[in-house]
Amino acid sequence: GYASGTPTHDADLASIVEPLARLLRERPEVELRLLGPVRRPASFEAFEGRVVSLAHVPWPLLPERLRSLDINLAPVARGCPFAAAKSELKVLESALVGVPTVASPIDAYRGAIEDGVDGLLVDRDQAWWEALSSLAGAPRMAAEMGRAAAVKARRRYVPEASARQLLAMLADLR
Repeated sequence: GYASGTPTHDADLASIVEPLARLLRERPEVELRLLGPVRRPASFEAFEGRVVSLAHVPWPLLPERLRSLDINLAPVARGCPFAAAKSELKVLESALVGVPTVASPIDAYRGAIEDGVDGLLVDRDQAWWEALSSLAGAPRMAAEMGRAAAVKARRRYVPEASARQLLAMLADLR
């Protein structure tokens, strides 16, 4: 699934339309869920019924939507200057509900994903297709990555972990 919180991410989804269309063509069991305000690419019309658009939900309801996914997609359009300012929030939100992310290798995502352990970092169309095809064909592997992502997210990002990090930084300032 691809989750968008604002209508500004159409170019990000468009950057992986070809590998997604190939995946949908070659794996008839795959369904793609588009969450939130994102425009459905015209090339997905050939997969009517397997590309499902779900309306934007308030943030407290997002974890339940994300939990329904097997794989979270976090592409970033190439050459997007805004990408340098992105956080790892998209990875974190899905990790907290045990869903691994396949993402573009921007700095924020590289810091949040250990490639091959708790998600996958991919850049080119062929790599996107290979990553998605392998996870779609190996649900146990995807589930294991999701479990590893959840463990890391709870260890690294929960308020208690942030408090420990802040206390360590303050101690270093003495």
